[in-house]
Amino acid sequence: MTAEGNGFSSFSFVFSVDPGRFRSSVCAKSVQRPAVVVANALSPAEVQRVNVDNEQKKLDVILTEENLSKAIGRRGQNVRLATKLLNYEINIMTDQEDSERRQVEFKEKTDNFVKNLELDETLGQLLVAEGFSSIDDIKDSGIEALTKIEGIEEETAKELIERA
Repeated sequence: MTAEGNGFSSFSFVFSVDPGRFRSSVCAKSVQRPAVVVANALSPAEVQRVNVDNEQKKLDVILTEENLSKAIGRRGQNVRLATKLLNYEINIMTDQEDSERRQVEFKEKTDNFVKNLELDETLGQLLVAEGFSSIDDIKDSGIEALTKIEGIEEETAKELIERA
C-alpha cells in the first residue's frame, strides 16, 4: 500500500519479521499516524482503540481479552516491533483494564478539584466530564468556556477562575 490517494504526505516502507517462518508486513503510512502503525504491527489481533499521547510518546492499545495474546505475540515480538517502528512507549491493555484506569483517573481529577478549589463533588465531576484535567485548565479557560457548560453561571465561572 502506498501513501498516494490516502491523504498521507509522509513516506511508506515495509518491514518484515522472520520471513522464513512467520510473515508479517507493516506498512507505516505515516509517522504522524502511530495508531494505524501500531494496529498493523499487532496484527492479527483486532485492536479496539488506540489512545495516542504524542507529547509523551505513549500509546495505550485497547483490545479484548481474547486478542491480548495475539497482540503481544510470541515472546512479545509484536509489541517490540511496534515500539521500534514508532519509538513510542506502548501499553497493551484489555478494555476492562482501560475502563478501570479511566475511572481511577476521573476520580483523581475530581478529588483534585474538590480539594484544591473547595468545590462540591458534583461540580468537580462536571468539570472533569467536560474535559478539564487540571486547575491550570480552569485558570486558562476563560469565563466564556466555563459558562458554556450547562449548570455553570457567569458568577460561578468567575469564582472558579479566581480560586484556580
